[in-house]
Amino acid sequence: MTHTSIVPVSHNQRTTWVGQYENHLEAAGRLSAAAIGEIGRCSDLAFAHIGSPRDSSKGRRVVGAVVGAVQSGKTGLMIHLGARALDEGFRVVIVLAGLQDDLRTQTALRFVRDLLQRGDPVPDSGGLAFTHVQGRGCHGQLRTCWSPRYSDDVNHDEAFVYQFRNELRRGNAVLAIAKKNVASLTRLREAYQFACAQKSSFPLMILDDECDEASVSGDPDAPTPERIAQVWSGLEQQVTYVGFTATPAANLLQETSSRLFPRDFVVAMRSPGDADTVLQYVEPDADSRYTGGAVYYGFLESRQRRNFLVRSAMSLAEFNGMPRSHGELEEALIAYFVSGAMRLLSQAGCTLDGSSQFPYPHTMLAHTESLVESHWDLCERIMTVIRQRGGGTADSRLGQVRRLLPKRRLDHAALEGWLAAEPERWKAWYDRYETSRTVLLEISPDRARASLAAWADVRRRLPHVFAHTKLRVVNSDESAVDAPLQFNPSYSPDGRNPPRDVYSIIIGGNRLSRGLTIEGLCISYYTRTAATLLEDTTVQRERWFGYRGRHLEYCRLFTHRSLALTLRRFHEHDEDLREQLFWHLSHGKKPDSATFRFLTLRTSRPTAKIGRGTGPDMVDVSGSRPFMDRVQMGRGPLEQSAAGTNETAAAALAAKILDAGEPIEDQSGNLIARVLRDTHASELISFLEQFVYSFHNPDPLTGIGWNLREFYRPPSPDHAPTRPGVSPRADPFLIAAYLRFWEAAYQQCKSDPSSNRYRAGDSISTWRPVPAPRFNIALRFGTLRPTPGSPFTHRLLNRAVNESGAVGSRWGGRGYGSPGDEWIDWGVPPSDKATPRPTGSPGLALLHVIGRDATGVSGNGEAYAFDRPCVGLVVPEGGPCIQFVLAEPST
Repeated sequence: MTHTSIVPVSHNQRTTWVGQYENHLEAAGRLSAAAIGEIGRCSDLAFAHIGSPRDSSKGRRVVGAVVGAVQSGKTGLMIHLGARALDEGFRVVIVLAGLQDDLRTQTALRFVRDLLQRGDPVPDSGGLAFTHVQGRGCHGQLRTCWSPRYSDDVNHDEAFVYQFRNELRRGNAVLAIAKKNVASLTRLREAYQFACAQKSSFPLMILDDECDEASVSGDPDAPTPERIAQVWSGLEQQVTYVGFTATPAANLLQETSSRLFPRDFVVAMRSPGDADTVLQYVEPDADSRYTGGAVYYGFLESRQRRNFLVRSAMSLAEFNGMPRSHGELEEALIAYFVSGAMRLLSQAGCTLDGSSQFPYPHTMLAHTESLVESHWDLCERIMTVIRQRGGGTADSRLGQVRRLLPKRRLDHAALEGWLAAEPERWKAWYDRYETSRTVLLEISPDRARASLAAWADVRRRLPHVFAHTKLRVVNSDESAVDAPLQFNPSYSPDGRNPPRDVYSIIIGGNRLSRGLTIEGLCISYYTRTAATLLEDTTVQRERWFGYRGRHLEYCRLFTHRSLALTLRRFHEHDEDLREQLFWHLSHGKKPDSATFRFLTLRTSRPTAKIGRGTGPDMVDVSGSRPFMDRVQMGRGPLEQSAAGTNETAAAALAAKILDAGEPIEDQSGNLIARVLRDTHASELISFLEQFVYSFHNPDPLTGIGWNLREFYRPPSPDHAPTRPGVSPRADPFLIAAYLRFWEAAYQQCKSDPSSNRYRAGDSISTWRPVPAPRFNIALRFGTLRPTPGSPFTHRLLNRAVNESGAVGSRWGGRGYGSPGDEWIDWGVPPSDKATPRPTGSPGLALLHVIGRDATGVSGNGEAYAFDRPCVGLVVPEGGPCIQFVLAEPST
């Protein structure tokens, strides 16, 4: 196998690989100055941790990660880091570019074209077409980096190992873009260790694209962290590993002892938007802003417009792939062809017939189940639908669909017949696009838009679109004739050659779900789902994210309403995690010393391999009956001080209730409690937060309190923070924080209903805002007289408490002929005593004070020097819910 020859040349000291790359970006006009600035900012942050090999000793290991949104520009930063590595003295840069040939080739093309600025022969062109406008060879100022042809994976190149070593010996650097599988990793290890055999210093940087796809997936045959680390294992070389991902859950949830856990740094890459926030930077050009989940799931509603980007009218039968259920598939096809004709007419002089002035790509993506056969089933469905709607008969070719060329899978005559049979249905999509275009121009009047063609012109152009559209199936089926996707033009002496996929309908599954950019994507048809969804995998399938601003009015997602809501929730989970990342970075916390919460649904998990994560768990105090079932015990000064503080706080509340509370009697007329009714939640919160424990002084920046850290009581200054010493349902500080959170959420939603991103009790439905409940605060009477020195004047409870403070019983009162302490303030309790209190009703806070000499009915409890207060609560339904998986710092 031959390689492009690289000859070292002298160059001006100011000429750098970073400069060559940035000059190319500016000249090509693909990125704005703001975007290039963001790439530079992130590169600086990464190299602040990486450093230069020239300043470091052999054997230094740096492991980090870069997190960016799906299709938001991570490859551009990856190339910048590779360029910076070459400038800083790294002699070898290895790029692990996903598990599929399509992604590896697409990534390699970017490196070769944009960084090396080299013209490689395009496969299947007979050596007549190249990747660079100037043809074969190197066209940049710098030529001191050798790399195989972009179309060659290292595993298929017998000469790679020797060429790798020889180029390093000549003084060149090496750039290798490899598919991330075990065979390629083995070849890379052979090459690197062969080159280092003479103990030469060849600092190595590995850039791992989609690093969570296989590295930490748990698949026993995947390129695990250990297999990747084998590339440099046993060598005294400086090695830097940087993983790139749009879904960091798998990386942050892996064990911190993993070879590839990003213990040294994480860089969070912002996307271009209309404001300067922790998640985005300002991009002046509205059409150059990132169109991710914030756009697809909230942009239009936040501006009081109907969300036309997500169409969730699909029936459950069609969503589940039932035969003859394809109403939305028909609409998606019409929408694709009509928008294709409209876009073509907006580009003056462009045609699809092979002229040198070809239009931007225009694609439709159809996601279905991961099985290969389901992809061919959908392909046949599309072919059948077109023939049926066009008045044709059954197609005898369907059984041979794998061997049909993608262009022959669409019946052009049937499409014209369908257009003639239902012209109003086709025109309805023209009208929808005209409306959505008007809406976007009203929101952003500065958007650049060509004049809109008339429907008559669009209809005349549709047959031209039909004739030049391919129906492609992209999967691992080797019996198919489909070539890899190719959206980029190539260059030959007589001009540019059109890409293979200018207008294509693309069907697939996993191969379309990771890293691969689908150029010109407008229509997405999504039916695949599972009983339990993996959030990172599902988010990666949202290939409609990216930079769609210049044709956003033509973008549509077709799916079922349940999945549309789920995708919206997953976007919110992703944003929440990114905000946590930025918070940790701004506070100087490294990933292995930080707490992360991963929001989930009851039917989802953050990733396939939870690793060090605990859960799923839920913060949903509403509708529950939490009970503080551990009290302060102990003989030391710290324990006794805490017990005294708790006794004093409870005595003050008890005196208030005894003074102003109304009496409560059981069915026999015995006085069993007094109650202060209709008390604001803030009074209860204040009381709960007065408790002090030697065993429970948690810092809300760790543990479950992280979920409510803005509302959680800071650790008591009297002693060092501890890990949580009680369960969440017995934590007075967590309950107080939740009540604060509930009221704050209500006030926010009341002032701005569009900001309601809170969940109802099922963890997926949107919360219906209600104010935090008011409470009846009651004091329970017992059978024990207070001992001398006690600050209490009422009869105290005789409950067993062991030496560690665990209370032997929780709710009680049924022995008094009452319905139970949970309903002590309720005139006539419901027939089902286990039912939660309904939304809008008052809650109950019942103060139990266990006497100093209480040992319980059986006498097995421990007496103590202080009376021991605890509280039982009944919280009404109606509050927001938080479901999560927690990853905590290593201990």
